[in-house]
Amino acid sequence: TPLVDLTFNHADHQLITLSSDKIVKVWDLRTFQCLQTIPDHNRYPPENRLGAIAYDKRHSRILTGSRRVHARGMGRLLRHDSGFTLHEKDKLVGVIYSPVFKQLVSADDDRVVTWDVV
Repeated sequence: TPLVDLTFNHADHQLITLSSDKIVKVWDLRTFQCLQTIPDHNRYPPENRLGAIAYDKRHSRILTGSRRVHARGMGRLLRHDSGFTLHEKDKLVGVIYSPVFKQLVSADDDRVVTWDVV
């Protein structure tokens, strides 16, 4: 399955990938082994896809994006309703987390939005 996005957990030497079938995999860069597979069974109308991934090292969680930003612990969903709603017409195309500023930056087709993560 093609990769959609990837991010790194530098402290633990991990590569985290997101594939087009909405499966997140955590890879150990020292052993090249897959440590964890995290499927996402949620539906994301109208396209049913995730478009971006980021790693929040402060909270040890994975952030994925569709029309909302979803926070997942390493292997489990933390809060199903933890997303930040974007407009219905928006298509999220990228997300990145800054541990220095404790902010998440998301981008859709028309704008870039900065979110404070508390």
